Amino acid sequence: MSSEAEHEALLARALALSREMLSACEDSRWEDVQALDERRRDVLETLFAPAAASAAGEAALAGAARALLALDREILARCEAEKTARAREMQRLKHARQAAKAYEGQGRRTGAV
Repeated sequence: MSSEAEHEALLARALALSREMLSACEDSRWEDVQALDERRRDVLETLFAPAAASAAGEAALAGAARALLALDREILARCEAEKTARAREMQRLKHARQAAKAYEGQGRRTGAV
C-alpha cells in the first residue's frame, strides 16, 4: 500500500466493520459478528503491515488504533454479557431438569405417575 488515500480507505473500512460488529452484537447476530471479525482482521493485517505502517504516519495509526480499541471494548462487553446471560439460562434449565427428575422420581415411589 503506497498512497495515503489507500491507507485512509483501509482505516475507514476497519472502523466501519467494527461498527457493523457492534451493531450485530446489539442485535444478537453472533454469526455475523464472527464473519465481520474475519473480514476486519484481513483489513487490519493490511493496514498495520510494516510497509503500510511506515507510509501511514504514526499519528494516523495511533488514532485508528485508539478508535478500534474503543469499539472492541464495547463489542467485548456485549459478548461477555451475552455469554453470562446464556450461562445463567443453561443453569436455570439444568435446575428445572433436575426438579422435573426429582418430581418424576417422587411420583414413581408413591405410584402417582
